[in-house]
Amino acid sequence: MTSSKWQPRIYALFLAPIALALIIGGTRLITLGGSFYYGLAGLALAIVSVLLWLQRREALPVYIGIIVATLVWSLWESGFDGWALMPRITAWLAVGAWMATPIFRCSLRPAPTAAVKGLPIFSWRFTALICVGAIMLGVALQPVRSVADDPRFQTGMGSFPDRRLELSATTGSEWQHWGNDRGGSRYSSLEQITPANVAGLKLAWSAPLSASADAKTAGLQVTPLMVGDTLYACNNINEIFALDA
Repeated sequence: MTSSKWQPRIYALFLAPIALALIIGGTRLITLGGSFYYGLAGLALAIVSVLLWLQRREALPVYIGIIVATLVWSLWESGFDGWALMPRITAWLAVGAWMATPIFRCSLRPAPTAAVKGLPIFSWRFTALICVGAIMLGVALQPVRSVADDPRFQTGMGSFPDRRLELSATTGSEWQHWGNDRGGSRYSSLEQITPANVAGLKLAWSAPLSASADAKTAGLQVTPLMVGDTLYACNNINEIFALDA
């Protein structure tokens, strides 16, 4: 057996652990009520690994089928969010890149019969058609988002000081969200501290928030949350604490 004939088997040994990890993790996810995609993708990749070990050219259309199915699933789950699509699609393209080279394809045995060899799934045109159809299906299934769905508009927006936001009961003395309210306005209705008296503020109490001696990394790493009379935050070494304000 020439060295080129070992290429499929080396690649099969590379894909087998990935398939096993997908099967184990995907099965666990299914038992927790999650997506079936990862388990099914692992089974399909295991089939590709076996076919490559046998040096069968049928491994190529099976792998193309994984990519097409992943594209359809990704569009259904994430729409056309580029950052969400990138890790789902590019991983498969990177893993299967070597199989697309002429040297690798020549190391595989042809399909056993002319009938199987002529199946349309072996054609790049058929694969391209499936991909275009999957994109069109994703466009059709993409939900139409209304401006009213945006939390910022649900909270209310306006220019200061012409119009103040209509604050809910959870705002005011409390700070329950990163930006105070769901719209991230970072606006508080408290009026005890104003531009007129802020210069007269003095330190009333302090708390050691960090064990780090480095002033650049010491202190708060988050916007604290205020619920009732308690201030919640964490420091630079991931210690969570609550202060009685």
